[in-house]
Amino acid sequence: MTCQQCMKRPANVQITQMINNQKSVLYLCEQCAGAREDLINNFSFNMGNLLASIMENMQGFTHLPITENVEQCDVCGMTYDEFTRLGKFGCENCYRVFSSRLMPIFRRLHGNTRHTGKVPAKANTERRTAKEIFSLRTQLEEAVKNEQYEKAARIRDKIRQLESDPKKVGDA
Repeated sequence: MTCQQCMKRPANVQITQMINNQKSVLYLCEQCAGAREDLINNFSFNMGNLLASIMENMQGFTHLPITENVEQCDVCGMTYDEFTRLGKFGCENCYRVFSSRLMPIFRRLHGNTRHTGKVPAKANTERRTAKEIFSLRTQLEEAVKNEQYEKAARIRDKIRQLESDPKKVGDA
């Protein structure tokens, strides 16, 4: 699609506006979009404002009673209301002071309250192999306990194969 303003370059910016419940879509190239003063002045993105609006919307879901005593950080003096308005904390101590209010929000946003990070592919393969070997050893003990020696021998061979070549996890 070509730019609807210059009709020369390919359009790679889409601007959607709702005016009086009427949706209008404008497709512009980067140069024409950059030259439009009305777009530059009306577009302001602030991560603090975004976080503050999320906190404001989720505050009703935290199920925490509103108390008369105002929580305040003993290091920087910031209150929880200031945090929700600004969208950022004043210091690292604020996380500890407001943790009772933050944990339900983190859980709802991220699905967990503890950061686990990413695991490199090689480490993930090693972890999977270790889990597989652990599972097989449990099965081996159970087979020996039940006197299923042929099954135990097959499991033993799988364990040895995995220990000698960890890349074969799931193949055995």
